[in-house]
Amino acid sequence: MARDYTKYSVKNVGEDLNKRQLVFEIVKDYVHKNKPSFEELIKIFPDEIQGSKGVVKKDSDVKDAKRYNMREPLTIKNGTLVVVSNQWGNNITDFIKCAMDNNYEIEIVSQSNNQKEPKTAENDGPNFDSNFPNSFMKQIFDNRKDEEFLALIDDFLERKLSVGHKYYGAAKLFESISNRYYENENDEFVDCYGYDNEDYDSAYKIVEDEWELKEILNETNLIDKLLELEELEVSDITSIDFKLYYSGYFKFVVECLAYCEDAELLAEFLFSQSLGNSSKIDEVGFSYGEDWLIEFIDKLLEYYYGIDVNDYQNEYISDGSFFGVSGESGMDYIGISQEIIDSVI
Repeated sequence: MARDYTKYSVKNVGEDLNKRQLVFEIVKDYVHKNKPSFEELIKIFPDEIQGSKGVVKKDSDVKDAKRYNMREPLTIKNGTLVVVSNQWGNNITDFIKCAMDNNYEIEIVSQSNNQKEPKTAENDGPNFDSNFPNSFMKQIFDNRKDEEFLALIDDFLERKLSVGHKYYGAAKLFESISNRYYENENDEFVDCYGYDNEDYDSAYKIVEDEWELKEILNETNLIDKLLELEELEVSDITSIDFKLYYSGYFKFVVECLAYCEDAELLAEFLFSQSLGNSSKIDEVGFSYGEDWLIEFIDKLLEYYYGIDVNDYQNEYISDGSFFGVSGESGMDYIGISQEIIDSVI
């Protein structure tokens, strides 16, 4: 699908509003003028207009905060706090019809619908270079209070994701950091962003069942599987394309294996990845050095899960029970794995 850049004005409510702002300002206006109960509010703005998340939800019932405007809860009848969904795409058409049926006068003030994937990131989005993910995350954090810049990043990633999954990892990195610091009083982001796993998990051509995935990765390691599925050459391992794909596959696999609820299993997977084992690399004879992937993985753990590996310095011994990779490390992969499992499940 194409990314929609339409802006709206609503008479006596607001001007130059994007989709998220349009929905929030109309619901806010309705609440202010009518002081409805929750039941009355969802009759005016039914859940099915938005989809699976609903237009509004009681803040006490929210389980996935990044899908709602948690910063600006609205007070309805009896002091109940509700929050408004920020997940709007093609479903905005149904919301606009509903709002107009309730006497809101909505006008399109600008419209741009890009049907093609941008040719390069440099032209209209963040810079992706060999220092990914560090350079990408620095751009975001340095501009965390710049709403226009963050919206540009969000637009760019949405466009990329509409045509493929290569930028899924980058999108989830953006989601992770914006949500982690959204309400931090010292490092506050002006907004937070979310990208539904349901929309992109199917793009990963590995099975979704955690135990089947474990068996597949026991036969073929993740690096080789990625090279095969994305039709990359071993020489591409140093490229930004490989890093973008790997960051997405890494998160998908880690969180799928987390549902095995076995810290030793996940620990062996992380350990095996840190070694950068690849039969394809061995066949070609390329040499990237013993730790060619470990620093990249350390940063993914930090950015995705807030894990500082320096806090996990302890002996780890793998006997190869799960993925056939045995050895020793000074990194406490058991402790890291348990923290990931606790955060995912």
